[in-house]
Amino acid sequence: MINKTYLLLLSAALLVLGSCTKYDQDGSLFHLRSPEKRILGTWESVRVQEVGVEADTNMTELLGSNNLRLDVEFRDDETVTIFNEGEALTYDGTWMFNEDASILLMEVSNMETVGPFYLDSAGMNQNELHQSYADALMVLDTLIFEAGSYVDITDDVWDLALQLMSTYTAFTYTGGGAFFDFQFGDDVTAVMGDFIDDLLSEGLIESSEDIEGIIAGMLDEYGVELTFEEVSAEVSGWDDPNLAAALFATYGISVEVFIGTLATADHDAVILTYITDNLGITLTETFNDQLKELSIYWKILELELDDLQAYQFREYNGEDIYDYSYLLRFEQVN
Repeated sequence: MINKTYLLLLSAALLVLGSCTKYDQDGSLFHLRSPEKRILGTWESVRVQEVGVEADTNMTELLGSNNLRLDVEFRDDETVTIFNEGEALTYDGTWMFNEDASILLMEVSNMETVGPFYLDSAGMNQNELHQSYADALMVLDTLIFEAGSYVDITDDVWDLALQLMSTYTAFTYTGGGAFFDFQFGDDVTAVMGDFIDDLLSEGLIESSEDIEGIIAGMLDEYGVELTFEEVSAEVSGWDDPNLAAALFATYGISVEVFIGTLATADHDAVILTYITDNLGITLTETFNDQLKELSIYWKILELELDDLQAYQFREYNGEDIYDYSYLLRFEQVN
């Protein structure tokens, strides 16, 4: 026969269990363990949701995105390790509850490497200069450098390269009166632009394509006899592999042509060399170790068996909580 006293005690226990809240700070009822004991072990995040109006800038590294993977290990010597798996960041420190175990405080730190910083020969930070050229060199574009270097001669060579890509009319001085310092048989194409403009303005030709009219106009107006021939383009475009050779053969300029960006495995070395070659400034890349310290407050919403839920916030004066930033949920893995 079941003891009546036992039944009375069981009934009383069930009644109390039915009325308990989700988070019992006093360690009574089902688990009979205090929050300090329940928190021990390793917890794995199952949800990290940003809920604050303004994200905590101090937590950007630790909590940089929703639903990231955090592992937190609480030990009985009141030390804690927080590991952000996605960013491979580890914070170590201490943990403690407030008086009624409703607020958990973690004081943690991480020695992180910050940089790079780009210093000139005087030790001045030139990160802005470096970034400005990095932006320029990463744009999808065509650049022309002196062969064997990153000396940028794009502006000087651009029009010459376009000329090699164009079919054009070449004019040759063949007779008549004096024409600058040219000798009979010289190519005078380079100076014909101004003369063609004059012939157009005077109405002697209808367009710059009126080659016969240009020849006649030069003889009538200036007493200069010219012949012409159509010259085909030497290269088909910027991606023509013969462009560099044509620039050297025609103009004696030795170049290297880059199409697209300079974003390569060693693109930072390219940027530094570009700055040195064009500005005469040598930058040194450096990194610094920096201790980052965080005070993390959690308002505990639930701490039962393998379920830990909390709001994270930034300020706490012992009574009031301000500006929740994240809602966190963890499951205990051991």
